[in-house]
Amino acid sequence: MNARPAPTLRSPLPRTRTAERLLDEAAALFREKGYAAATTRELSDRLGIRKASLYHHIDSKEALLHALCLESIQRVSEAVERAIELAPADERLRRAVEAHLVTALGDRDMHATVLFELRQLTSEHLADALAARAAYEEQLRALVESEQDAGRLRTDVSAKQLTLMLLGILNWAILWFTPDGEVGPRELSAIFGTVFLDGAGPVRRRRGAAAGRNGRGAGAAAAGNGRPARRSAGRRPAARRSSRRR
Repeated sequence: MNARPAPTLRSPLPRTRTAERLLDEAAALFREKGYAAATTRELSDRLGIRKASLYHHIDSKEALLHALCLESIQRVSEAVERAIELAPADERLRRAVEAHLVTALGDRDMHATVLFELRQLTSEHLADALAARAAYEEQLRALVESEQDAGRLRTDVSAKQLTLMLLGILNWAILWFTPDGEVGPRELSAIFGTVFLDGAGPVRRRRGAAAGRNGRGAGAAAAGNGRPARRSAGRRPAARRSSRRR
């Protein structure tokens, strides 16, 4: 089964430097103060423009949140799609993990806003955002299914559940990741990919690894059981010598 193409629902804002700056400043403001508390006056002050000029680009604060949500999902989806197209078959899931995480961590304010504020949208705006999110989830689930079909992922857990687990790992990293931390986005994505694939890999591989670990553990235990006996035997002469001195 081939991975499905990226969703086509797009942000209504053009991809210009002005629109990008507008989205970046709005995301930072919404994340800092919360969507409900933030005002368009505060946003226009951050941008250094008059409030009236702001409405040349957007119809309302909700329209801006709508555009921000669609842009956020679109960026991740397109990055994952590009990564999958260029990757060898057995590396596609790892590359998808990297593309998602690097993109999300590069736009932390925007993606955090989507996670926490998407439900502030109403009516058609909310329907659009939910449809875009569902389309991306389906895009990722199709990749998981193809990995199951190829025998690279376990099949005793459904593709839907594996996909939701993976999204949970990837999405919430933006809350605790810091750019000046011990690892960067690409290093962290490699760790996530390894941890996820070790847990979601084929069951037969995991059972074989567990058997090997159990075998080594049994050998160590047997060796450990012998050592105390030797130490105990070595202490008895000392006790007899002590009794003779008395």
